[in-house]
Amino acid sequence: MSGYDDTYADLQHGLDTLDLTGAHRHSRGKGVRIAVIDSNADTDHEDLKGRVRRLEDFANDGANPDRFHGTAVTSIIGANANNAIGIVGVAPEANVELYVACWSDADSNSAVCDSFTLAKAIDTLLDRPPDVLNLSLTGPTDPLVQRLLLKAHERGVIMIAAHSGDQDRHENFPASMSEVIDVSSSRRPVDHNSPDDGTTAPIFAPGEQILVAIPDDAYDFRSGNSLAAAHVSGVVALLLAVTPGAQVGTIQSLLEQSQSRQEAGQLSINACKALQLADPSLNCNG
Repeated sequence: MSGYDDTYADLQHGLDTLDLTGAHRHSRGKGVRIAVIDSNADTDHEDLKGRVRRLEDFANDGANPDRFHGTAVTSIIGANANNAIGIVGVAPEANVELYVACWSDADSNSAVCDSFTLAKAIDTLLDRPPDVLNLSLTGPTDPLVQRLLLKAHERGVIMIAAHSGDQDRHENFPASMSEVIDVSSSRRPVDHNSPDDGTTAPIFAPGEQILVAIPDDAYDFRSGNSLAAAHVSGVVALLLAVTPGAQVGTIQSLLEQSQSRQEAGQLSINACKALQLADPSLNCNG
C-alpha cells in the first residue's frame, strides 16, 4: 500500500478494500472520540502507545483477563500510522477510549461479557458521551443494556456492532437494534437485500484474515465480524471529522451507498467514496 511506512501496511488487504490511502488524504478522524467496549488491550503495544486516552476496567473480579480481542479491535480502529512500525489504523488521529467489560473464557478460548459489566461500562461512558461506540460483541437481547444503548442513541452516539451470524435476530443483539449499525464481514458473495423483519441489512466490511496487533508487540491474522465492525467504526470517525454532528441515519446511508463488489464478489464499504458522498468537493483520485 503506497503512502505508509508502517512495516506491515502492504499486508493489510482490508485497507486496500477501504481505499484508505485516498480517504486519509481528507480525514484521519482527528478530534473524534471513539469508545470501545471490549476486553482489555495492551496499551503499551508499540503500535498503540499514546492511542488510548481513557481506560476504565469493569471486568469481573477473579475473571481470567483477556488482552487479545481488545488489542486486535483497538489496533484496527486506531493504530498509529506512518510510525515505521506495524500496521495502519483506520482512524489514526481519533481519540480512542477503552471500557473493559469482557474477559477470557478458558473453556472457549474467547472473550465473554455479562449484562452487569456491559451496563456499568455504558453507564460510565454516558457521563461524557463519545461520538462513536464500537461494540465488537454479540449475544441475546438484554433489556438493561438495550435501555442504556437507547440513552446513548438519544445523546447522539453513533453505535456500531458486530453481526452474530445467527438467523434468530434475538441472538443478534445489540446489532439487531434499529439505532445500531449492524456490521458483517464481507467474506463471501452476499445478497444485499433488506431482511423481512423490518431491520436494515448489515453493512459489510473486511473481516477475514485481517492483520491486527496482539499483546507484547506482536501481530497476527484474525477473522470475524468483530473486526469488520472495528473497520466500520474507524470509517465512521473519518466521516464525522468532515461532517461533525451527522446523525446515525445519515452515516448509515453514506456507508450503504459507498458499498461495492470486490473482485471476488464480496460486498464492502469504501471509506474514500463515503467521504466523497458526504462532501462532493473531496477527490478520491489523487
